[in-house]
Amino acid sequence: MGAEVVTSDRFPPAAASLIFARLLNRHSPAEIAAAVDILIDVLDLVDGDADAEDDDPCGEEPAE
Repeated sequence: MGAEVVTSDRFPPAAASLIFARLLNRHSPAEIAAAVDILIDVLDLVDGDADAEDDDPCGEEPAE
């Protein structure tokens, strides 16, 4: 089974692939993962942490 392709209406996958390839030329996968963790934290500070919010924007009930 192949890897799932993630698409976005806001950012073209080809551009993301190019950025990743350039990063991988300069940094290890562990360094990139650490940077992603930090960037997610920064985005949470700017826009709020969706995981910490009480409401569910999708309107789905949690699985039991």
